[in-house]
Amino acid sequence: MNCPNFVRRGLLPAILASVAMTSMAEARQLSYATGYASGSIGAKAAEVFAKDIEEHSGGDLTAKVYAQSLLSFSETPPGIRDGMADSGWF
Repeated sequence: MNCPNFVRRGLLPAILASVAMTSMAEARQLSYATGYASGSIGAKAAEVFAKDIEEHSGGDLTAKVYAQSLLSFSETPPGIRDGMADSGWF
């Protein structure tokens, strides 16, 4: 399954750049919340995104995908703001 080009060209570099600005003394795992159900195309796309993050960062950054378990679509923006998740799709 392939991610859309706008994700690879825009979102992923932006995340990697923001993480590079922080201290990268050790590997870090991001929590990635999505309201898509496990096994859905949206959740599978999130898994591909997580895999790309790890590949592009050389393993310094990973992401654990929480499909429809950590935050719903409407809860994702305030959940990221409040620190419940590091990133997400809404």
